[in-house]
Amino acid sequence: MLAAITLVTLDARSGGSGFLGSVRSDSRAVIDPVENAAHSVLQPVGNFLSGAANYGSLKQANQRLRNEVAAMEAAQAQAQATEAQAAEVLGLAHLDFAANIPEVAAQVIDQGAANLESGFEINRGTASGVAVGYPVVTAGGLIGTVTAATRTHATVTVLTDPTFDVGVAVPHTPAVGAASGYGPDAPLRVADIAKGTPMTKGEILSTSGLQGEKFPPGIPVGRVDSVSTPSGALQETVTLSPLVDPGRVSTIAVLVWSSQTPPG
Repeated sequence: MLAAITLVTLDARSGGSGFLGSVRSDSRAVIDPVENAAHSVLQPVGNFLSGAANYGSLKQANQRLRNEVAAMEAAQAQAQATEAQAAEVLGLAHLDFAANIPEVAAQVIDQGAANLESGFEINRGTASGVAVGYPVVTAGGLIGTVTAATRTHATVTVLTDPTFDVGVAVPHTPAVGAASGYGPDAPLRVADIAKGTPMTKGEILSTSGLQGEKFPPGIPVGRVDSVSTPSGALQETVTLSPLVDPGRVSTIAVLVWSSQTPPG
């Protein structure tokens, strides 16, 4: 190779003619394959060194892209939450079952405020007209009752709580019963429904609103899950699925109503 380079140098000085010109052609025939092979071997090494030199900037660019994607996903989630909340508010504006009852709209600010699993705290209190004993609803129906209130906040005990009970009426019959909570993962159970009362699975039971009841009439409570008559029993065994999941609400309405509220 050294000899070839020497000859090429001499040939260049001779102008590329004569004997040295011929030797130069022969030497290029030898050198070209070697040069091409060396280039093929060394090119990946060069690419690797170039990539290594730019690794830091590529890593930064990749992280920047990840941050942008995360920001877009967060914005989308926020938009969906805002849309869902707007739908709740719109639903509260059309409470057909409480059309003549004043209401106080509120936001849920602390799930699990009452007995960890049996209630939540809202951002309205006595200064907004909220009082203990007032019914709490969503667009879907009954969710609970106010059990404690300060000037700016209130605690709601939900209908699945074991201390909760509400009178319910069976549609198209004079029958009424008492629905009670049995915990957040259990259906409501209805007592005092006489044997033979016509009732079907999927039927919706609403508040009875009888004299002295804690809730006005006509608020949807739950959907009939099961109906059975134990042998020898005088009453039906009925379970209800609440129409509203207390753990998934963010906007509620407190009905300004008590059992002493004059009808109207």
